[in-house]
Amino acid sequence: MRASMPGGETKALLIVLCGLPGSGKTTLARRLAAELPAVRLCPDEWLAKLGVDLYDEGARERLEGQFEAPYPGERALFDAPRSP
Repeated sequence: MRASMPGGETKALLIVLCGLPGSGKTTLARRLAAELPAVRLCPDEWLAKLGVDLYDEGARERLEGQFEAPYPGERALFDAPRSP
């Protein structure tokens, strides 16, 4: 997402929500995505739509491992909650 700055410049904006399960992260993220507007990324929702049991740690690790840097020296980061 890019935020408008004075003079027509844009600045990238990254919002990271952290908290315990059930603390309202998803509710807040949905509200912010609608209000800003912004793209909302939620790995738990991706996994559920793929039919993956969210409590199957092995399946989560295999799928999340696909987000690692594919080429030596390339930088990549994917951080996902360890919850439902």
